[in-house]
Order: sequence, then C-alpha cells, then structure tokens
Amino acid sequence: MKNFDYMRVSLDFCLYPNEIVSRFAKRAVIVYATGGEGDDFVQSFKSDLDIKYVANLQYVTGHFECMPPIDPKIGEDIKDLDALVSVRKDEPIFVLSRKYWVELVDLLEAKGLKLGAELFFWEQGYPRTELISKFIKHNESVWSSEKIESVNKILVPFEDSKHWFEAGKSVPYAYVGNYLAKKYNAEINCYLRGHSVQRDLMYKHRTSRDISRSFNANGIFDVACNRQQTRDAKKLFDEIMSTVNNWHDLQNIKVDGIPLGNAIIRDYCRFFVPSVDMKSSPDFVRIVRRICRRIVFMLEYFQWHDDIKAIVLFDGVCREGPMRDIAVSKGIPTYALSYFGPAVKLDVGHPNNRHFGYYKDFFQQLSPKEQEIGLEWARRSLHARLQGNTKDIPYMKTSIYSVESGDRVLEQNDKIKLVICPHSLSDDIHCGWSVFGCFMEWLVHLGELSNRTDYDWYLKPHPAYFPNDVQLHADFVKHYPRIKMIPAMTPPKQLKEEGVKFAFTIYGTLGHEYPALGIQVINAGNNPHVAFDFCHNPRTPEEFDELIFKLPELADKPVDMQEIYQFYCIHFLYYKHANRQIQDIFFRRPELYPWLSKKQRNKLPLGLINRHKYYLEDWTPDFHEITKHKVEELFKEMDSRQADVFYKNDEAVIQAKLEAVGMTLD
Repeated sequence: MKNFDYMRVSLDFCLYPNEIVSRFAKRAVIVYATGGEGDDFVQSFKSDLDIKYVANLQYVTGHFECMPPIDPKIGEDIKDLDALVSVRKDEPIFVLSRKYWVELVDLLEAKGLKLGAELFFWEQGYPRTELISKFIKHNESVWSSEKIESVNKILVPFEDSKHWFEAGKSVPYAYVGNYLAKKYNAEINCYLRGHSVQRDLMYKHRTSRDISRSFNANGIFDVACNRQQTRDAKKLFDEIMSTVNNWHDLQNIKVDGIPLGNAIIRDYCRFFVPSVDMKSSPDFVRIVRRICRRIVFMLEYFQWHDDIKAIVLFDGVCREGPMRDIAVSKGIPTYALSYFGPAVKLDVGHPNNRHFGYYKDFFQQLSPKEQEIGLEWARRSLHARLQGNTKDIPYMKTSIYSVESGDRVLEQNDKIKLVICPHSLSDDIHCGWSVFGCFMEWLVHLGELSNRTDYDWYLKPHPAYFPNDVQLHADFVKHYPRIKMIPAMTPPKQLKEEGVKFAFTIYGTLGHEYPALGIQVINAGNNPHVAFDFCHNPRTPEEFDELIFKLPELADKPVDMQEIYQFYCIHFLYYKHANRQIQDIFFRRPELYPWLSKKQRNKLPLGLINRHKYYLEDWTPDFHEITKHKVEELFKEMDSRQADVFYKNDEAVIQAKLEAVGMTLD
C-alpha cells in the first residue's frame, strides 16, 4: 500500500451499495473497522448480508486494539488479527476506516489477503447512477482521441464529486487541461483541492476518480506528507514560531528563497478571525502547522518534478498559495480559472495590477474628442454614484451613499478627525505592492499610530461586512482604545459634515469617492488611483508615517476634480479589464453553471440530478469546437497581457455606457 498509485490502479475493490448487495447477498461477510464506521455498515446492510464478525478496532499508541463488538447480536468479539484469520473461511472482509485504512490493509495483506479478491471497501461517495455513467462515457468518447502519454505534465484542479455542482466543474478543467496538454505535449495530472491527505479519494470517491480519468487525467497530485516531510514541516514550524513576532516578520517569511508569508496570512485571515496579537491565537498556530506541511511537500514535489510545464489553479488564493508562489518562482506558467473572478495569469502573491500605474498615460492617448466625452461621462456617472447608484459596483446591493444621515457619531472638538476603512477579511488583498505587506500589518500599524498622535481616530467597518470582521474589529478597538468604532452604514456625507478630514484604505473605491466629497484618502499600496494626485499614495512605511505626522498642514488641501474624472473615465468607461469570465464558455445556459449558490440553485427549473442529462443534450460537436477555440483564445489573452498597453473597450460597450447617462459618441 505504501506505493499505491491512487489514479492508475483500478479501484474495483471500492464497491457501491448495489454492488455489495448483488455480489454478496445473504453471504457471510466480515467487517474490519475503526470507530463507529462498522456500525454504519451494520445498520446499512444487516438485512441484505450475513454479517458474521465485526472487529471493532481502536488505535492506541501505535497499534490497534479490538474493542467489544459494535452490535452484540452480530458475530463474535475478535480479540486480535490472528483470531480473525483463524475463524475466517472464505468470507470477504470489508475494511472501514477513513483515517487508518492504509494501516489496516497493510496488516491484512501481510496475512496473505488481497485487495479486490478478499478485501473490499464500501464506496460512500458519489453514487454511480445511470446518468453519471453516461456523463463519464460521454467524456471518454470526446477526449480519448486526444490523450497524450508523456514525461511532461500539466496540473489542473479537481473537485470532490458529490453531485452535478461538483462534477460539472470538471467540464472546464477537461477543456483547459487538454488544451495545455496539447500545447506542451504533456499528460494531465489532477490535484484535489482542499484535501490535506488523499486517502478519501481511494476510500470513498471512485466515481470522482473515474470522472477525472474520463477527460484524460493520468495521475493525482498527492498532497500527503510522508514521515520525513512531516518531520521537516515540524522543523519549519518551530523555526517560524521562533523568529516571527509580528505581522511584518510573518509577511517576510522566505523558504528556499521563495516568499511564502503571504500564503500563510491569506489562509489565516480567510478561515479564521486573525488576532491583533497573532501568536496568542490557537488558530494561528493551527494554520501555520497546516501551511508548513503544505510548503514542505510542495517544495520537495517541485524539486523532484522538473517536468511540470503549466499549472491551472482554482482561484490561486487560499489553500493554493504555496503551490502558486513556488510554481511561479520556478518560472512555471500558472493560471487561475475560478467561477467568481476573471481568468488571469498569476504572479507571486497574485495578479499585481501594474496597469493602474499607467492610467494617466492612457488618458493622454485618447483623442481630444474622446477626452471631452469621457470627462463629461465621468462627471455624470460619479454624480450618480454619490447619489446612491451602484451600476459600477454590482457587488453592493445597497449603496452607502443612499443612506440618510443619522445621529452624530463623532466627537465635537477641534481635533483632526481620521477614519479607518478596513477591507473585509473575505476580500483578499491582491493588487500588487503594499506599503505594509498585508492587511493586518497595516491595521496594527494604524493602531500604533493612534497611540502616538493627538488626532481623533475612528474605525468604520466595510458596509458589506461579515461576522469574522465584527470579531476582528472588536478585538482591534479593545487593543487600541483611542480608536472608536462607528456604525458601518454611517454615510460618508455625514462623516464629512461631522468634520472628517482624512480616511485610510489600502486600495478601496473610496479612493475616488471620498475626495469627490472633500475627504482626503491615504492609500497603503497599489490601487486603481495610484497614477493620480487626488489621493495620497506613500510608497514606504517611512513615507506613510511622515505623511501622518504632517496632516495638520494638509487638512485644507484642494482636490482636483478633473483628475478624478480622468481616472473615472479610464477605469470605468474606456479601459478593457482582464475580466474574462469563464462560465459562458463551457455551458450553453446558466441553469448548468456548477458554481451557483444554493439560493440560486433552488430558483432554477432543472432538477439536481437532471443537470447531467441537460448538459449531455446541450452538447454538440460544433459547440465543442467553439469551446476549444474560446479556450485557446483565453490563454493567448492571458499570456500576452501587458501592463503598459492601453486595451480599449469595444465601441459597442462604450456606447452602451454613454447611453446609460444620456450621451452618445457623436
């Protein structure tokens, strides 16, 4: 079992319930299980099988001990493995242990028993229905002629398949995988997203494995550490915990010269509530242990596999951070194709959005007529935005600018008033360079500055905040009591009326909204407004602090509205962003999108199971060829994208935006 290849070896010994019943109906069987898993088997099959013996095992200090029978009415108490073998005649043995099945099979194989002949598993994952079998056969008929056997490899993600909304995700990976395989003369390998060990794949996901094989996947990216890697991960963990004392230290962590602090921080902030005093958090310790195992495995994997030619990730953010940064550092083309964001080619850390720095140059590349039209469109559109229109920010259902002013929230005094506007923890920072490296370092730095200045400090949560944000903000103002928290839905116009002079963000949209109201914005990293002077863009912590200490001199600095309009028309009207969404490439109708929310799914007319059927009915050879062409064009676009090139929106897109505010190109 130690060298078992999960993908290449048949999993015929993993049996579906109907297979178990049809093959062993009324026959005597033996259950060799740990924990309550044997009990599950007994309850499911006691009316169909003659369950003769139940070995109920418990793992204790390096070995297995037999406990009393799970069901006293069934079989006998098996004292040890030798007793099991001695009472066994020719009964099949079902091994049931998600955690220890490898060890149990090793013990049984040492007694001369063989997988598929005498040892079996109960396949508890995705059921093999007739429709699913048709889906698999369809994929095989479509892709088998394009299968490539090569020493080169490309990697694509794969989702654990329980129903269409996971199986359907294999459709994009089939197309992009086979495109890249052909481009690099490589075979396709999958990696299982979100799994720290791969035992589940063999133990209960036979259908998932078969779906991936149906589009020419030849292997699995096994992310389970061996014993030596586990020891190395422990050593790396101890090193990090001994040298990291704050967020700055963590951000600057490098392993083998590769910056990996960002990957640790992203996972921590996405899955847990970060603590201002991070090392006191059990969650921090837990995530660092987990990421260290992943880092050690990935470093060794890429060290021993110099045949990886390209990698497709899901979103390239959480869980995939170490894989992303190690691959990019080694010069491997790495892409993100997720259902909620654009398809992009990745950099270390994530896309860097360097094109923001060229916005002023892009404006100068417009003709005088285009500039005139753009400035007027920006004036009208920004005015609508500040009145509550959300057409340019579709992720916000209700605009903060449509909220009426309420009771006063700020102190009435003559001090300079500053408001911190933090990003939501669910909003990963991936705009490129940052003054403080990460969101938490920036927030803690502002907290420290509040103790060193005689200003009035406030924190206003993002209007679209999440429960984790609430916990973080409460912890933050507890650590820094000179900062007062105000309601998230406090309208910016009220902040202006009550005396706010400056606001802090890293890269938020308030960078152009607040200056238009008369509130100066201090950014802390690359952001869409970085090419202009209507907000402050310090480049280093020293520049940032110098700016903070001279705020009284800047309090009445005028804002150049023409610059704001220049930014607005380039960013929202003329520039064609790399925001190619993938869903409409692979599916002919939205009902088949495999990444819909549960609420969206419930509104759709197609039944959950029937989506396989409708996908197969929609598929045609012509649509297949069109999809392949679109995938080729998508990758060409990602590969050729340059930061300093002005990609202009199509005329029809520009015209539609103009018409929305009563304008035309003429």
